[in-house]
Amino acid sequence: MDELEAAGLDVSERLAEIHSRYGPEHLVSRSITASTLCVLAAVKAVESAMISSHRVGSP
Repeated sequence: MDELEAAGLDVSERLAEIHSRYGPEHLVSRSITASTLCVLAAVKAVESAMISSHRVGSP
């Protein structure tokens, strides 16, 4: 999967794709598993900030 394909995925789909690519025992998958809650929280915060900034910039 290239960057353009990955850009169309939501965060859960992207994390699942990473797990399927590396397998459950790979360091990358273990790291993603350990950080999933932080990743999801960060994505939610960015999405909220983007929505808020769009509202502020709207006429």
